[in-house]
Amino acid sequence: MKQNIFYTVIILLFLSCIKEKYDSIPHGYYTVEYTNMAWGYQYNGWIIDADGNVMSFNLPTSNWNGTDSLGFISETDLLNNIAMCDTSIEKVTERKLYLNNKLIQGAAMGTLTEKKNTSNDAGSTKYSCYYYDIEMDAFKKVLLNVEGDWSYHNESTEAKKITTWMKKIN
Repeated sequence: MKQNIFYTVIILLFLSCIKEKYDSIPHGYYTVEYTNMAWGYQYNGWIIDADGNVMSFNLPTSNWNGTDSLGFISETDLLNNIAMCDTSIEKVTERKLYLNNKLIQGAAMGTLTEKKNTSNDAGSTKYSCYYYDIEMDAFKKVLLNVEGDWSYHNESTEAKKITTWMKKIN
């Protein structure tokens, strides 16, 4: 009996350490945005929230919040955008979210390649994540990859890993 209680306590301690490990990494947000103005205005995509919910949007209202001129957006504005999403696509596991959140800081340090004109009238698909800046108390949008009329990408290894993961969603 004492042995069972001992093992139960050990397991609970282990599980609480894992939760603490997940919570020690700032929660990231991720977006895929498709924009095209060639044959009428199109704007759609999806957002992954801090809980791993992948939510889609299609032509959100004029209340959609963008980043400021420096690329920052408040968490409140991000959450308002998520509230305007209309469909739940899937749920990302806590582990996958944690592993990719760990990569965001490195991706934020990456540099972008030169833009190349690769198509016409194809629009633009942008893969981004958001890095929490403590000093600004806001999230900085980090561009990972752009495909379409103009193509370029973030050269950091972390950005490439996050982009590969994001392309597997949906």
